[in-house]
Amino acid sequence: MRCSKRKDFWLAPATRMGFVMRKRVKHELPFEERLLVAAREAREIARTLPPGKEREILLRSARDSEAAVQINRWITSPGLKPPK
Repeated sequence: MRCSKRKDFWLAPATRMGFVMRKRVKHELPFEERLLVAAREAREIARTLPPGKEREILLRSARDSEAAVQINRWITSPGLKPPK
């Protein structure tokens, strides 16, 4: 039985070329809705926590998700105009 001299002979060809193929994911919710759900959940969890670093991280995450929704709406709007 002949054995390859390359150590990565058992890897898939795409992996040997230096990149990995990712599996496609079929999302049940649109991008914007997923962001809003993430923001809502982060705010709900933050509401239960005492003031502190973890709570601030969750609130920042919620604000970031909401900002991403606004940016997405702006980018995908038919009358795309730069911000003033």
